[in-house]
Amino acid sequence: MFGTTYEEIIERIMSEKGLSKEDVNFRVNDKLTKLSGLISNTGAAHIVANELGVKIFENTKKDFKIKNLFSGVRGVTLNSKVIAKYDVREFNKNGRIGKVQNLLIGDDSGTCRLVIWDSNQINTIETVNPNDILRVDNFYIKENNFGKEIHLTNDSKIEINPAGVVIADVNKEIDRGSVVKIKDLGENQNTTIQGTIVQVFDLRFYDSCPECNKKVIFEDGAFKCNEHGIVKEVPVPILNFYLDDGSEAIRTVLFRDNAKKILKLDDETILEIRKNPDLFNSVKDNILGELIKVSGRTNKNEMFQRVEFTGNYVEKVDVKKVLSEVVNSL
Repeated sequence: MFGTTYEEIIERIMSEKGLSKEDVNFRVNDKLTKLSGLISNTGAAHIVANELGVKIFENTKKDFKIKNLFSGVRGVTLNSKVIAKYDVREFNKNGRIGKVQNLLIGDDSGTCRLVIWDSNQINTIETVNPNDILRVDNFYIKENNFGKEIHLTNDSKIEINPAGVVIADVNKEIDRGSVVKIKDLGENQNTTIQGTIVQVFDLRFYDSCPECNKKVIFEDGAFKCNEHGIVKEVPVPILNFYLDDGSEAIRTVLFRDNAKKILKLDDETILEIRKNPDLFNSVKDNILGELIKVSGRTNKNEMFQRVEFTGNYVEKVDVKKVLSEVVNSL
């Protein structure tokens, strides 16, 4: 049963084990908490199903689509087209020296990053170019703030432009996972939420380095970056608001381009708001009531003892489309 959604797994567990939906969701959330957000809701549901002896699928040795991959999947095959190939980087971490190469790959279901650590495998794809097709076997999935990543191991196999495999169209939308209800969020969880902006706080800023985007410090009459020295600071907007999805509301924060995307402001206007904060009052009114989808990570605010959400990707939601989908599902 491939391409199984979170809801379908929950229903399968309820049906086979006679458990209530609340009981199953409690078990899933318990896994998410114990694994500190290292897996998605779907991945946690698969673990719970496995522990209860519920077989979601019988045989995993078959081709997968990118949108159907989840943390914990093993022994599967993926055919994808290379969208972009990045330079090999060298690293030295805790005395371990090595190389890593990243590729952006896709199929008709979405895109994700392919990460290769093994030098022999890196040499294997040395001649690979965009639009080539890769067939990879035996990999693992890692989920982070930027979506799913495919990581190869020493046992992984790569085949370049395999015979008979054709990928005509690539859906370049990154699969950021299914939307989770705010009331079901745990700590340190990478996920996506959707809701309405119901309260907006004053716009705040910090100054960053134009080279590395890291925060700079004003010292001896100049802005200084630890890496690039004295620089011309770039103001970064910080947008805080409450997002409500009907189950609960959560304080959410967006930075830089994501904040500007929601505010619909250019750099010049943002600088004017920094000089005159009262100008932001009319902007607040414009975004109240907006329906948006945000991907990011939850974190625990120890001072206020509450879970908050930091977004790294945001998009506005077409209300008419949502209403149409609801009507069609009735």
